[in-house]
Amino acid sequence: MATIQTTCFEVVAYSASQRFRLEWFHALLRQDPAFFDVHDIGGISSNLGPASNRYRRGVGRKFGEGIQFLTTGIGGIVYALYVSWRAALVVMAVIPFVAVSAIMVVTLNQTKSARAAQSYSRAVSVAYSTAVAYTPLTLPPTC
Repeated sequence: MATIQTTCFEVVAYSASQRFRLEWFHALLRQDPAFFDVHDIGGISSNLGPASNRYRRGVGRKFGEGIQFLTTGIGGIVYALYVSWRAALVVMAVIPFVAVSAIMVVTLNQTKSARAAQSYSRAVSVAYSTAVAYTPLTLPPTC
């Protein structure tokens, strides 16, 4: 059952990611030439790949797992309350501490990833500008 769930979510996520990239490209083509003077296209394009991959992962398997884990957690708490409500209350008292520590770890990872993406974007921008600046304007003679 898990294989079918993962396959279905991944197929939907892949097509949604492709549609996201296509819409981004069409939006870029609709811009007037002054837009490219103000905004660096190298930095913008370097963000597209990671953004579409994050979108695909979020809509795909991770979304399916999130639904599965949420229903499993709620079902587990209901069953624990049915079997031994005292033990369930002790476990439920620990849940906020686990949640806060998980949120802190996620926040730390997101800021680290954002800084890495920003540095990568700047590096791509510099490389693109350098490549454009040193590209010869005339073609070399052919033999």
